Amino acid sequence: MIGDVREDGPAAAAAPYVYICPATGSWPDPEYVVRAQGDPRALTGAIRTAAKSLDATRPLFGVKLLEDVMDAALDQPRLNATALAAFAAAAVALAALGLYVDARRRRATA
Repeated sequence: MIGDVREDGPAAAAAPYVYICPATGSWPDPEYVVRAQGDPRALTGAIRTAAKSLDATRPLFGVKLLEDVMDAALDQPRLNATALAAFAAAAVALAALGLYVDARRRRATA
């Protein structure tokens, strides 16, 4: 048992989580996490062989790097931050333009 996990993404509330090792052939399909040194893509064949040795009847699919999973989880927050930054830049530009026009108008009437 571990502490609090954000299993459903970085915006989800943390919850206590229990990891178990179910018996071979249990449902749902297990997820394997492999820590590797170097390029993990080079180990795909070895990972497939190791998984097949555990249960040859289970298909192995969805092999992903942790960085790819994290990038996908952060796509929406990144998009939100980019949109917010764009609107903030537009607001600052409009405010600066308004101050410039007002200053020119005041100078012209003075």
